[in-house]
Amino acid sequence: MALKSDKVYVTYGRFQPMTWGHEASFDELKKLADSNGGDYLIYISHSHLSGGTKALKMKHPIPRKDKFAWMKSISKHSAHMVSLEKSSPKLVLQDCEARNYDEAYYCVAQNEIKGYIAKLDTYNGPNGDYSFRHIEVKSTGTRSPDGDDFAISGTKMRNWVLANDVDGFKSGLPRQHGRSYKQINDIMTLIRTNLATIDSSIKV
Repeated sequence: MALKSDKVYVTYGRFQPMTWGHEASFDELKKLADSNGGDYLIYISHSHLSGGTKALKMKHPIPRKDKFAWMKSISKHSAHMVSLEKSSPKLVLQDCEARNYDEAYYCVAQNEIKGYIAKLDTYNGPNGDYSFRHIEVKSTGTRSPDGDDFAISGTKMRNWVLANDVDGFKSGLPRQHGRSYKQINDIMTLIRTNLATIDSSIKV
């Protein structure tokens, strides 16, 4: 991607799987970047069957490469998506630095600005984990589209997969996803197959 600006607005998420809520948040990220003369990047977590409990693993059924390919196929923001082999908020910002950005704006929902995320600017500096001229954590709204309390969520999508409800799953995709019934059914089968490795009661 050609470097157009010295500042970048980034977001980072699990997207298990991606929904129209995520696409709406990407639209807002683009507006924010455009209005401030910056670029924008969407970083996709490498999480797959990760977590210390069965419940947590069930939230990450899609392998990184499959998730990246699926997201690029259904989103109009595909050119701005990045998939790192290993990822975390710090690694995301280090990748932004490697792309020669001088300013970084880490954009997340207000309810996620706490703990480690709220302190990302404290890791900045010549002897820090990254070194930007300016770094800031910005709120994109009160709730995260990755959370279960959003109008659409990964949990709802995974439940539609378990119920074999193609129409329900389709309703959670970005409005102009452009995928056929077979392509939607294929990603649902992939999700169900991975969930079945955690819960043997799930039939593939």
